[in-house]
Amino acid sequence: MEDEKRLNDSGMGAIPGLMAVIAFILITAALKSARSIVMPVTIGFFLAVLLSPIQDGIARRVPGKLKWLGTVLALLVLLSVFALIAGGLWFSVTLVGQGIDVYVQRVQEVWSSGMGWMQSRNIPLQPARIDFYSVARELASYIGGGTLTLVSVVATISLVLFLMVLMLIEEERWRDKVRNAFGRNAGAAMDTVGAVTGKLRRFLLMHTLLSLTSGVATGVLLWALDIDFAFVWGFLTFLLNFIPYIGSVIAAIPPILLALLQHGPLWSLLVLGGLILINLINDNYLIPLVEGHAVQVSPLVILVAVVYWGWVWGVIGALLATPLTATIMVIFAHVPPLRPAALLMSGVSDEKKLREAAGLKG
Repeated sequence: MEDEKRLNDSGMGAIPGLMAVIAFILITAALKSARSIVMPVTIGFFLAVLLSPIQDGIARRVPGKLKWLGTVLALLVLLSVFALIAGGLWFSVTLVGQGIDVYVQRVQEVWSSGMGWMQSRNIPLQPARIDFYSVARELASYIGGGTLTLVSVVATISLVLFLMVLMLIEEERWRDKVRNAFGRNAGAAMDTVGAVTGKLRRFLLMHTLLSLTSGVATGVLLWALDIDFAFVWGFLTFLLNFIPYIGSVIAAIPPILLALLQHGPLWSLLVLGGLILINLINDNYLIPLVEGHAVQVSPLVILVAVVYWGWVWGVIGALLATPLTATIMVIFAHVPPLRPAALLMSGVSDEKKLREAAGLKG
């Protein structure tokens, strides 16, 4: 009788876990199918959180009727950043494209040399004939084909900017709505929202600073080693470092291959060693020093999150993976029943440190 009761209790205890798995699957399916709506809203929210201090700073310094100047200035700052990134990408692609024929010829020479070396040693390998100029043209055509989606890209960016502006305009009104909606619990709700936005804002700023530092260091290293387009690869490193772990690996591939073509295997190993050193310093010293208690998410959880959000939303999902995971962790930490899940997601080992990292009082 006791065994049967224990079996029934264990079966009932498994139901919440099963329901959680089902809920996760349904939420994932909804996020994937509604990406064209949910993704712009998410990006708009993150941008509004990041730029709200600019709006609030202007609003405190001007008369009430001119508070809209804060929103305008925040929008201008964001558009300026977008213009700089777009200009940098255009300049980088143009600069690299001007020398593509030279590097295609070098690749062809290296390939032919490698095939000749293997044939001279009677290595039983059927040499493949590859027209690298055709491959380069196909690649350029594929990349250029992306211009066909220019309208959709512009439409998505416009929607994100529109949502961000509305969120900034509605910020103060939403605070009043939360107070009226939650009544006695408004204080706790506002503390949670304040902690989430504050931690998220600090994380985004610090992560941008660290990515910029890594990009500049990469550009200087490659320039010192006489690698062509050194600061183009530094700029690429800055952008891709927003994708944790995976981004830095992808950014390292072009300069290493270019060093091999320009100066040979030894130089490519020097580039590889220098890039590894930069990443070690960034991961083991600068990130703990600069970010501190901003957001302490487990590296394993971040890596899983990059894979998950990359599968759900593509490249944009991989870029948003860390801030999304950090936001979820902080929210879970503020909800007592979900705090164990937050502890498992965090990079700390006890609840006291979790409460500190999540900005919980007491």
